[in-house]
Amino acid sequence: MNPKKIKLLLISHCAYRTGAPVLLFNVGKLLKETGKYEIRILLRAGGEMEADFSSLGETFVWSNYFPHHYKKNILYRIKYKFFL
Repeated sequence: MNPKKIKLLLISHCAYRTGAPVLLFNVGKLLKETGKYEIRILLRAGGEMEADFSSLGETFVWSNYFPHHYKKNILYRIKYKFFL
């Protein structure tokens, strides 16, 4: 990581060519082109745009690493800690 760049985490529910992931990718692409941001991507599920997201920065696909029941537990903890 470059300490002079602003670290930015982009989060999407999937990497399929649908509205929100396409918009997030395009925003990420524009931000990366400025040279001011170091981008990482967290995807809840993969899809055909995984390679596109990877071109922006390090990409982590949540569903590749955690079983479904574990995801619910973690998401509940995040919701409880940050949103309640």
